[in-house]
Amino acid sequence: MNFGGIAFVVIIVAFIGFEMHAASRNSYRMEPEHVFGQIASADRAVSECKTPQLDRLAKFKRNYGYARNRAYDALAAKNPEASPQEVDDMVTVAQEVVHRDVDALIAEKGCEDIEVWKLLKRFENLARLNLPIAD
Repeated sequence: MNFGGIAFVVIIVAFIGFEMHAASRNSYRMEPEHVFGQIASADRAVSECKTPQLDRLAKFKRNYGYARNRAYDALAAKNPEASPQEVDDMVTVAQEVVHRDVDALIAEKGCEDIEVWKLLKRFENLARLNLPIAD
């Protein structure tokens, strides 16, 4: 094999390795608990800093319910010994933590801060999703 062929194989193997590494580092972003936290943070920012259109709010709340149910199911699977009430409490505590963090951000930097703007933009994006109706 010539030098060009070897270099090509090395580059391809390195690229595949890099892609696999990047995918494994970002896989948590698809976890139901993480998604629920993202939706909860957007919900809190909107409730404190913006009055959304009623149709968007309704669609967002529907998506929020779906994400909450998915987070509940994921936590129930990870904690099979927990009662349904305990799992519900875990989801509620996770939501409260996110809300406290957003409240602290707004109190410190105000509704005009870029991070709050990102949360408000997240609300708009999440309100466009067509997630299944929450059970």
